[in-house]
Amino acid sequence: MLFDLTLLVLRLLRASISGSSPEIELFTQLRGPSLLLTGLLPAQPPLHLAKEALDLFSEVLNVAATEDLLLGVLDILPVSCIPLRIEIMRLLCHVLRESHRCRLHFRKCNGFVHVIQEAVRLTGHFAPQKFAAVDNSAAVTDSTSISPHLLTSESKRQLLLLVKAVIAVLTLAMTFEPASAKHFVVEMQFENLEQALRLLGCFNQKTVVDPVRTSAQLAAPGNHLEAAVDSSTVQSSDTCTSAGPQLSDALRIAFLHPELLERGHLDAMPTSKPSTPTASPTTAQRQQTAESLLEKLSGVPAVFLDICLIFRYLMTMATDSFDK
Repeated sequence: MLFDLTLLVLRLLRASISGSSPEIELFTQLRGPSLLLTGLLPAQPPLHLAKEALDLFSEVLNVAATEDLLLGVLDILPVSCIPLRIEIMRLLCHVLRESHRCRLHFRKCNGFVHVIQEAVRLTGHFAPQKFAAVDNSAAVTDSTSISPHLLTSESKRQLLLLVKAVIAVLTLAMTFEPASAKHFVVEMQFENLEQALRLLGCFNQKTVVDPVRTSAQLAAPGNHLEAAVDSSTVQSSDTCTSAGPQLSDALRIAFLHPELLERGHLDAMPTSKPSTPTASPTTAQRQQTAESLLEKLSGVPAVFLDICLIFRYLMTMATDSFDK
């Protein structure tokens, strides 16, 4: 009952101040944003209630953003649960995309440092052995119709979304802001983000993938491509995984269709039931395409798919495509 009342109050406040500078100024003077940042959100409310509070807070940031307000929402990140962190990151993506003022204050309050720290807090969370222990507890509706390597828990799906959100926030904070881009490259240095991503656990130096050689390279005398691989990273010939055509094709599919891995098995996996007569041709065709793509992903280690997603996010960052 209390949650329902709080939800109605938040919706009423949002409707009252939406797009109105005088009303937002009055709401700020009455310490409304401060109550959200120090009272409601740190108390870990239900997610639907937290979303409504963040929507209300975004109305304030869009019109009257300050360093203190942005710093306040960034300070909530370390003490928040993963779903709330994702929602806070989505809030940052929205306000940074829409407001030059927010992008300016984000740089001044060291927002880049706070966001990269979110990736650092995930150190080791993508290690294969870590998820091997928790996958059995994941809720699976029909395990017989799902490829074994995609039997990931909901928590891992949320971690993937959090990594994506980190890279998206950093990208949008530099959009149309040469000073912010220079600050990130010169003072923050991309190596800090690179190191944080390396510590996730899916980048294991003992895993060596041989380059795919063409017929001309195979026929060339004195070809010693394997010599370029540090022997200290390989314990035996069994530890090398040859990147044959099947694996290369599977990784290409994972790279070009990240939505299959982001949504998790509950949303993205096609059902084994036949399509009903009421299903539209577009939906049936999309489902059939997803089924064929997932078949080609069978047998690919989950760690490779995680790496594909991370590189896809970095490519989107390089091309500044998160807002498209």
